[in-house]
Amino acid sequence: MELNLKGKVAIVTGGSKGIGKGIAASLLQEGATVVITARNADELEDTAAMFRLQGKDVLAVVADMTKEADLQRLVNTTVQQLGHIDILVNDIWGGELLKGGPPEWNKPLWDHDLDKGFRILRLAIDTHIITSRHLLPLLIDKPGGLLVEVTDGTTDYNASHYRISVFYDLAKVAVNRLAFSQGHELEPHGATAVALTPGWLRSEIMLDYFDIFQLIFVCRSRTTFDFSIRSINFFHCIMQGT
Repeated sequence: MELNLKGKVAIVTGGSKGIGKGIAASLLQEGATVVITARNADELEDTAAMFRLQGKDVLAVVADMTKEADLQRLVNTTVQQLGHIDILVNDIWGGELLKGGPPEWNKPLWDHDLDKGFRILRLAIDTHIITSRHLLPLLIDKPGGLLVEVTDGTTDYNASHYRISVFYDLAKVAVNRLAFSQGHELEPHGATAVALTPGWLRSEIMLDYFDIFQLIFVCRSRTTFDFSIRSINFFHCIMQGT
């Protein structure tokens, strides 16, 4: 697909790996200048170096999206070097390990650790709001801006499916609604917002997780495979027992 994003500037949060890295790569491929952010400086610089070796125009800024001082530094750096943004991708999470593995799923609220639960909400919801609060002013100074809220699960799916726990469930539902409400507020400025739910991904964290737990996958052909995530097509398999 030819999007012709030459001259456009995008910020991709969580851009050092996983979905964010893939989105950043696609935007760069289409000619955009991309700012990638992440908390881990080493991972961020490794990703930026890879893009630069490909001749891509990328800027890396270490930032923790729960810290307003980091966001302000990101804003200042972006304004000084690029002046404006056309696309903001809120790909912020970091709570995957907090939700625990299958033995921890489907526990009622009263059996949950509140600190962990509220940390999930902090990482899944507060970070998106804080990031938008600081960066959207750079997007609305001229029409045509796009905000992308990355989440997991469509609105229709989430409306009828319980998602592991009260905290995780709320986190997944809320980001879709954030895209809706921010789209409403962006409209008068000639900008818009969408929610993106990529689905099951062969990301670094998924590879690490399943390498550790050596799960067994069952393909729709009903053939059972001893686990080897690197040889199974995710999109044609389902986990046994889920």
